[in-house]
Amino acid sequence: MRRSRRLWCPASISCRKSASCGCPMSVHRYRPQVIVDCGRVVVENVPTGVEDFQMELEEARKLMEKSLGNRNLRRHCLAVSAVMGALARRLGGDEQTWRLAGMLHDLDYEQTKNEPRRHGLLTADELRKRGVNAAVVDAVLAHNHHKEAETAMEKAIVCADAVTGLVVAAALIRPEKKLSALTPEFVAKKMREPSFARGADRDKIAYHDRLDLSKEEFLQISVDAMKAISDDLGL
Repeated sequence: MRRSRRLWCPASISCRKSASCGCPMSVHRYRPQVIVDCGRVVVENVPTGVEDFQMELEEARKLMEKSLGNRNLRRHCLAVSAVMGALARRLGGDEQTWRLAGMLHDLDYEQTKNEPRRHGLLTADELRKRGVNAAVVDAVLAHNHHKEAETAMEKAIVCADAVTGLVVAAALIRPEKKLSALTPEFVAKKMREPSFARGADRDKIAYHDRLDLSKEEFLQISVDAMKAISDDLGL
């Protein structure tokens, strides 16, 4: 069964992405079925049970850090989140949602390290229980090919997940061992060496083509995004 529920916010539709409008937080936690009515956000036909809501990035980071003990895995999630945010800005996606997908995509990595085919499935189940945005769940599934990457966000997380390892490896072989000294051209050069950073799947990185981004632009976006959080990445 479905129950009808009507909540409204006196601000514009964009207020659903933050609490700055001062309306009840419950308004922001529902996915609206009917969106605008005379300047109000209207929510109707909310499914009974778990709410579908947009988790805050800080909450997502805490969940990620609780789920992953390895420091490098945590940094990887931060890097993927940063690249996803930059790709969202470039491609017109919702930056909050895209960054969430990057932050949460590897929650079960340590649990499934001996069963790599299950990687992503446990995370998806956990996020569903928490009522997290279905688009984020689908991106988590797509990054390990549990579903076809169909949306721009799903395609983006496949290449963002792979490229961050390549960028980190390229930075670490520089004398400075800092992202600030890294250029996209250097990353592209190392990418052409099959023996370099073998774990950075070139086929997955090539998903940038499915986003209509050249390799050069994709690497520029990725390097710049990771430079912006270099302190968090220890680079």
